[in-house]
Amino acid sequence: MKLKLSLILFVILILISACGKSEGENTELKEAGIDFNQIEKEIENTSINKKYPIESGIITFEQTGVLGNNKIIVYFDNYGTKERNVIYDEENNIKEVKFSDGENMFRLSTLEDGSKVAYILGAGKYGTEMKFVADPFANNERRKIKYQYEELADMDIIGKVCQAYKTKSTYGTTVFAGCQNVLLYSKAETSMGTSETKAISFKENVELEDDLFKVPSDYKIKKN
Repeated sequence: MKLKLSLILFVILILISACGKSEGENTELKEAGIDFNQIEKEIENTSINKKYPIESGIITFEQTGVLGNNKIIVYFDNYGTKERNVIYDEENNIKEVKFSDGENMFRLSTLEDGSKVAYILGAGKYGTEMKFVADPFANNERRKIKYQYEELADMDIIGKVCQAYKTKSTYGTTVFAGCQNVLLYSKAETSMGTSETKAISFKENVELEDDLFKVPSDYKIKKN
């Protein structure tokens, strides 16, 4: 049940973070010798290179609800192009490790026979975490209506004033809050229950070991 709910919450994050693009071309720009699509791509690449305006950080979250009572630590470097997400259970045992090296996303696993595997989950240029945008549907009114987007009052998360919004889908209702493009709070209410994840500390611009974003030498890399 927890695995199924985790997949549902992941789908919600992907659906909400995907913003619609406007249709048609800007003919005036094209006639002036300016490729509007190329400019858009360059802007997108710049945004990818600096997912956050903060160079590095360590964020600790508390997660409660149907997914269990967990501690989650997120590390990021190079303005968010490199990220690592580690989930700990109530006994402080590691449940899951995922990380992005800026090119690929990996999940570290230890099999029953003791062998260690780093599974490639896909492209990793977006990091492991959802980039927070206060209005992810700013350029797509149709999707805003579809997901019943609602702007909420600002929230105080670890002393930071965070913008917040709510969406609804067939999976349930989800609230997101964050600042400086960093997601610091989420709450998902589904037919299977509620899960809430809230930041309890945020260390900014810290020195991080490069090994956090590398596959350990004793792990074999495989495609998922």
